[in-house]
Amino acid sequence: MESLSLSAMADESTLTAAMAHEIDLGYEFASSIEPDLFKSGFHRSVAIEYQRSYTDKAPTLKYLADNFHDSLIGAGWSQADAQAKVERLEQHADRRAPTVDQIQAAIGKLSAKQPDKQKVYTLSYGFAGYDAEFSYLMKRYIPAASLGMVFGASGAYKSFLAIAWACSIATGRPWNGTPVTQAPVLYIVGEGGVGVPKRIFAWCQEYNKGQSPDELCLLNFPIPMADLAHTNNLISTIKAEQKRLGKKFGLVVIDTLARCFGAADENRSDDMNAFVCACDRVKAETGASVLVVHHSGKDAAKGARGSTVMKAACDFEFRVERHNDDHETGLILTCTKAKDDKEPARQLFPLAERFVRKDSDGDDVVSLVCSDTGQTPPEPEPERDPSKALGKNEQIVYQAVRSRMANGESTARKVIIDDLKAQGIAVKHFSRWVNNCVEADVIEDREGLLIAKVASQ
Repeated sequence: MESLSLSAMADESTLTAAMAHEIDLGYEFASSIEPDLFKSGFHRSVAIEYQRSYTDKAPTLKYLADNFHDSLIGAGWSQADAQAKVERLEQHADRRAPTVDQIQAAIGKLSAKQPDKQKVYTLSYGFAGYDAEFSYLMKRYIPAASLGMVFGASGAYKSFLAIAWACSIATGRPWNGTPVTQAPVLYIVGEGGVGVPKRIFAWCQEYNKGQSPDELCLLNFPIPMADLAHTNNLISTIKAEQKRLGKKFGLVVIDTLARCFGAADENRSDDMNAFVCACDRVKAETGASVLVVHHSGKDAAKGARGSTVMKAACDFEFRVERHNDDHETGLILTCTKAKDDKEPARQLFPLAERFVRKDSDGDDVVSLVCSDTGQTPPEPEPERDPSKALGKNEQIVYQAVRSRMANGESTARKVIIDDLKAQGIAVKHFSRWVNNCVEADVIEDREGLLIAKVASQ
């Protein structure tokens, strides 16, 4: 093993002493620690724990030591060995506190990559690894250790789908004929409140013999993911629960992005990048996949709301549309991105109403349950262009108005009349043609200004 230089040991010991003396090294340092630059495993571990424990100020020695102890135990250290490491950390508080100059010099060396600290990357050749088995939580839907998104308009039943997936993974039950890797699930209830447990209860009545899924955990408030302190607390919570359960989490559901975005702006790429980075941290430090439930924009067919940074970062993405007809209620699921797998077919998943309990007034409380078996959805009806039902002269008026609107030009009645005259068309019955267009709902007459209603394509 490479021996430590006296200078390196001094720098690393300086920072550990500063942490033990509860000297605030600042958010910038806490978020930019480079563990690879630490040669001592002990000092590296302390620095990493400091990074995790830093909120809006430096952690106290007790808080840092307790977290350090729990991390060591979680990594498989014995109680005695973990306690010895904690005592070594606490002993740094008995030493002289380092000076500001010493701290700044150490930070300069250990919080940024140095030119002489080059690393040789491991390469592979040709198609080596082509036959590696693809790991998944839910085959063809949710890969293992991935980031993905389910989006749809408000009221499209996307949370019912997310709950069905979460329950299936927590119980190991196959979904839509595909195998599932059983693992604990954390569901962050940013929206839905008391409605989420009710939906889980209904799912369990339908698919789990009424038994509660012991490995489905709920966090009943939103987490502002881009906030370092809150993300650290979330990761610590997951690790503590992993330790209690004795197994790693498979999935973290964030429902919804909007409620877990804090005061940031979804449309700003920098803010969305911060959210994605936080999701990546959760994924990297816990090994779990992260599923984000998000709203669509005004036109669901054009994708999720806000910056496209989120879609670009996702390994998979699904659009959810509400389906209602005289016979059934359901959701239509369409895969809009599958980075490393074949896209599953577009399918309809019916939603059935199930009794949950009686309320205090004696009325039935019910919830919908998403079916775990997809069906072929009805073909969407093509958009009808009402202008096609117009007569020849009405078509000419309609197209003249559309053409001028497309060029940003005036569509006053007199201007359109002049256009028709220029084409050699007699305009004696122009008013009748306009009235016919208005009645067909393809043109609005706003006090002499004609506005074409463009049909959806």
